[in-house]
Order: sequence, then C-alpha cells, then structure tokens
Amino acid sequence: ISLRKYGEASILWASYVLYGDPTFNYMDQSKKNDMSRGAVSSHVHMPSSPPLEPKARAEKAEVPFYGEEYRGKKHHWLYASLGILALLSILLWGYLGYLRSDSAKYERAVLACYQAGDIEKAHKTSKILVDKMPQGGLGYLIQGNIYLKKGNLDEAEERYQSVLKASRSSDSERAQSLVGLGRIASIRKRTDEALNYYRSAIMKDPQNVSAYQSQAVLLDEKGDYQKALAVFTKAQELAPRDPSFPQLISRIDEKLSLTRDREKKERIDRMVRELMDSKESVVNTLPSDEWTSTPL
Repeated sequence: ISLRKYGEASILWASYVLYGDPTFNYMDQSKKNDMSRGAVSSHVHMPSSPPLEPKARAEKAEVPFYGEEYRGKKHHWLYASLGILALLSILLWGYLGYLRSDSAKYERAVLACYQAGDIEKAHKTSKILVDKMPQGGLGYLIQGNIYLKKGNLDEAEERYQSVLKASRSSDSERAQSLVGLGRIASIRKRTDEALNYYRSAIMKDPQNVSAYQSQAVLLDEKGDYQKALAVFTKAQELAPRDPSFPQLISRIDEKLSLTRDREKKERIDRMVRELMDSKESVVNTLPSDEWTSTPL
C-alpha cells in the first residue's frame, strides 16, 4: 500500500534519513581523521607528563553489616547499661553508708551500756553489732571483757582472738584484746606468756595504760621491783590524774628500799662470816707451846 501511495523514491529517502548513505565507508573516514590529528600533533610539541606513581592501596574499609538504625539502637543500649551501672553503684554506696551509720549507732550504744555497768544489755547489743559488722572488733572485745568478768576464760579467749583476726579492728581494740589475753594467761599462772601479751599490747598501742599497769603488777609479783617501778612510772606519765599510781609507786619504792637494805645486810653478814672463818683458820695454823701449861 505504501509503495502504491508514496512510490519507491519516498521509501528510499526515508531509509537515507534513518540509516545513512549505504555507500559511505565510515571506517575510512575514521582513519583519515586519525591521520589528520597525527599530522597536527607532530607540529605541536606537548610536554611529557611524569609517569604516574602507583597509588597506595587503600586500607580495607570496614563494610558495615548493619544500618544507621541498628547503630543508634546499639548506642541507646550502651547508654542504658552505663546508667544502670551508675545507679547500682549509687545504691551500693548508699547501702554501705547506711550499714556504717547503723553500725556506728550500735557501737555507741554498746559502749554506753558497758561503761554504765549494764552488762546484760551490753552483751545483747554486742551480738547485734557482731551480726551487722562481723569484720569489726568492738563487739568481740566487749563480749570478751564480759566473759572474763564472769570467769568464762575459754569464751573470753575466743572473743579476744576474734578481735585480732577481724580485718577492721583498730590498733586500740587489738591492744585491749592482748591485755585481756595477758590477764587470762596470768590467771592460769603463765607469767611469762602474760608478760609477752602485755609487751605486744604496748607495741600495738603505746598509750594503753592498762598494759603498763598489768605488766608492772606481774613484775612486782615476781620480785623484779626495779622494772616494776619503771613501768609504773611510765603508766603514771600517761595517766597523771589517776590517784592509784602514786600509792603503787610508793609501795614499790619501799619494797625496793627494803630489798636493798636486806641485800646490804646480807652482804655485811656474809663479810663478817668470811672474816670470822679466816680468823679461825689463822688461829688453827699457829704452832703450839709444849712447855706452857694450860691455865687452871
């Protein structure tokens, strides 16, 4: 129908428009253009560019396997965890502070009861204090003193040893427990052991007057008046207002004077005996006179 209507000329013209001239060689035209560009470049000097250095291989990039939404959620979880840890730390600190303040309240109460002479209440309060603060030494120390007053030496010794083992016992509490152990040893007639406990107590707390006083009493009983006097004098320096020390020092001084006098008397008596013995030995060695008659 198109051939009859428009004719072959119209169709040929349309093919030229769509596909170009079929007799034209595009490869030859391309070669001619290349040759012309080469001729022009031969007349124009182009500076040679330096060789390109090989680029350093970029570090291996991390390929995320999650999106921005996941990263945001991860940060939220991290912040939430840190907040929870901070809250737990605050609560734990507050709880420890509450325990310390609660324990301090019972410490004041047990000391007040013991010093007031309310032994039964002091004993009950000391048990509560030990339950609330097992690493403290005051509760064990009060119990040891109470058992010692009642004559329960084994129970008292166990409590005093607990004071020495407790991690939060003060030096003063340890020194008082050593004094208690020394008194138990003294009651059991272990004088040397008791003296060692008293010396250890003084090393732990040089201001402990009871340790000096107990040591001086034992030295007095042993008859070592010179050392007893020195220890009592040290105790008086630490407690100058104690009225008992002047009397004790005076009594020890008298004993020491009598001991010196007795030693002096014994020394004089010994010298007299030695002189008499030497005189008798001289008389016995004199030659006898056979012509002299014995007196009637």
